[in-house]
Amino acid sequence: MNSESQTTAISSAYDDARIGLEKYLSEAYRPVLRGLLVIGCLAYLLMTVVNFVTIPNSPNKVWLVSMTAATAFCCASFFYIFQAKGMSNLGQLETLATLTFLLILSNVIVQQTFNFQSERLQNFSILALVMAVMGGRMRIAMPLITLSVLACIVFVSWLSPEEQPQYYSLIVGMTVASFALNWTLQKIVTREIKARVLAEELRQKEETRADTDVLTGLATRGKLLSEISSAAEETKDHNQTIRIAILDVDDFRTINNVHGHSIGDELLVAITRRLSGFLNESVLLSRSGPDEFALFSFGGAYSPGEDEIRGIISAVFEETFIFASLELRVSASVGYVEEDRSNKNSELFFEQAEYSLQKAKLNKSDDFVVFSQDLSREMKSQQTLDLALRASDFEPEMYLEFQPQVEVGTGVTVAFEALARWSSPELGDVPPALFIRSAERTGLINQLTLVLLQKALEAVQAWPDEIGLSFNLSAHDIASSTTVSRICEMIEDSELSPSRIEFELTETAVVEDFEEARKVFAQLSELGVRIAIDDFGAGQSSFSNLSRLPFDKLKVDRGFVLQLEQQGKSLKIIRSIVDLCINLEVDCIVEGVETKAELDLLRGVGVNLIQGFVYSKPIGLSNMSELFSVEGITSKHL
Repeated sequence: MNSESQTTAISSAYDDARIGLEKYLSEAYRPVLRGLLVIGCLAYLLMTVVNFVTIPNSPNKVWLVSMTAATAFCCASFFYIFQAKGMSNLGQLETLATLTFLLILSNVIVQQTFNFQSERLQNFSILALVMAVMGGRMRIAMPLITLSVLACIVFVSWLSPEEQPQYYSLIVGMTVASFALNWTLQKIVTREIKARVLAEELRQKEETRADTDVLTGLATRGKLLSEISSAAEETKDHNQTIRIAILDVDDFRTINNVHGHSIGDELLVAITRRLSGFLNESVLLSRSGPDEFALFSFGGAYSPGEDEIRGIISAVFEETFIFASLELRVSASVGYVEEDRSNKNSELFFEQAEYSLQKAKLNKSDDFVVFSQDLSREMKSQQTLDLALRASDFEPEMYLEFQPQVEVGTGVTVAFEALARWSSPELGDVPPALFIRSAERTGLINQLTLVLLQKALEAVQAWPDEIGLSFNLSAHDIASSTTVSRICEMIEDSELSPSRIEFELTETAVVEDFEEARKVFAQLSELGVRIAIDDFGAGQSSFSNLSRLPFDKLKVDRGFVLQLEQQGKSLKIIRSIVDLCINLEVDCIVEGVETKAELDLLRGVGVNLIQGFVYSKPIGLSNMSELFSVEGITSKHL
C-alpha cells in the first residue's frame, strides 16, 4: 500500500470513528435537550404570569413580560421543531441548545437591567452550572459559561466597592466549578461512548469474520453461501457441475432433550470428524444449521457425485456413535441438488437443496431426495402459497368447520374438534395440511392460532353447555410464551367453563421440546382446560415422559385404523392403548373411523369415543342445528 492509499485509509477510518462518536453523542444529548426545552417553556410561562400579575404597570413591566413570554414561546417552538423533524444531527442539537441558553441568559440580563437586585446575581452562577451540565460539548458550553460570567462581572460592577469582593469570589468559584464540571462530564460521557463505539465495531467485525463454527470448526452457513456465489461466477464460462448435499440429523432435538445438550454437541463433533475423514479440500464441509451439515463442491480433482455422496453419508451413519457408556444409532435425511448451468444465485441454489431436504424428512420411504423438475414446480407452488398467506386477511378468509366426537354406546356428540379452513380470494379453498404447514414455515402460525381460537370460542357460546370444544395447538404455539399467555387470557375473557375446552397437541410436538411442553401443559391444566395428546402411537414419546405430563386424553393415530381390517396387530395395539388409558384414568378416542366394520371392531376392544366420517364429516356452524335436532339436543341460539 503506497503512502497516498495509507493516508486515504487512515482518513476514512478517522471519519468513520468520528461519525460513530457523534451518533452516540447525539443519542445521549437528545433527552437532555428535550428536558431543557420542556422545563424552559414551563418555567418562563409561569414567570410570564407572575410578572404580569405582580409587577406594577410601567414600561419595565412591558419589557419583562414580553421577554419571558417570548422565551416561553421560543422554547415551545424549538421543542416542536425538535420533535417534528426528529432532529438527531449533533450540530443541529447543539445549535438549538445554544439558542435556548442565549434566550435564558438574555432574560436574566433584562431582569437585572430593569430591576437590579444584588441577590439575583446568583442566577448567573446557577445558569453557568446548568450550561456546564446541559450545554453539550466543551466548544459549546465554554463560550456560554464565559458569557454568563462576563454578564455577572458587569452587574457586580454596579455594586458598591464594599460589596464587590464577595461577589468576585463567587464569580471565580462559579467559573472554576462550571469549567471543571463540564470537562469532567465530557470525559465521562466520551469515554462511555467510545467504549460503546468500540464494542459495536468489534461486534460488526466478529459478524463479518464469523466464517467458522465454534463447536465443529467447520465453515458457517454464511461462508457456504459466499462460496456458492463465487463458484457460480467462476463456472459461468465452463461446463462444470455445482453440487450440494444438505444432511439433517434425524431426531436431534429428541437426543438433546433425552440425553442432554452436551451429548448433542459431542454427536455433532463426531459426525464432523467422520465426514471429514471421507472428504478432501475439493469439498467444502459446513455446518449450515443447528443439526445440519452441507457438502458443497464444483469441478476440482475430486468432486463426488450423487452416488458417491450417498455412499459417504451411508458410511458415516452405519456405525453407532459411542459416548462413554452411551451408544447412539443415528440416521440422517439428505437433500441433494446439482446444476451444470450457473444461472442461479447462491440463495436459490441453497433453497433448492433445503427443499429437497424437507421432502426427505417427510418421505419415510427415501431419506435421500434429489432436486428435480417436479420438486421445482412444487417449490414454486409452495412459494406462491407462502406469499398468498402472508398477504391474506385472516379474519374474513379463515373459518372453522367442526367434526363431532361421539360416544360409541349412545351415538351422542360430546364435543367438536375445530378444523381450520382457508378460502383464499387468490387461490380458492386451500387444503389445511398445506396452509398450516405454510403458516409454520412463514412464522404466521401463532397469529393464525389466536384468530381461529377466538372464532371457536365465539362458536361455543351458542352450543349446549354439555358440548365441549377440542382445539389444536402446534409445537410453535407452545414454544411461544406470549401466545400461551394470550390463549389463557382469551379463555378467561370468554367466560366459558374451562373444562369445556380441550387442547390437542401432537405427540411429535410434545417430544420436540418436552420440558417446554410440560410447562405449558401445567399452565393450561391449572387454568382448568383439558389436554389431549393427538396422533398417539405415531410419534416417539416414552412412557416415562407420559408419566410426567398432566393430560386428560389420548387420541389414537388414524394410521392404526387404516390397517384395522387387514392387520390384527393394529387392533391389538389399540386394545393396549385403551387398557393404558383405563389404568391412567384418562379418556381414549380413536380418530379417522370411516366404516361400520371399523366401528364394530373398535367397539369390541372397548373404545368408547370415536371421531370420523362413519358418524359425520366436518360441518359448518349452519349445519349444527340439524345435528343437534337429530340427537334431541337443544342449542342456545344457533
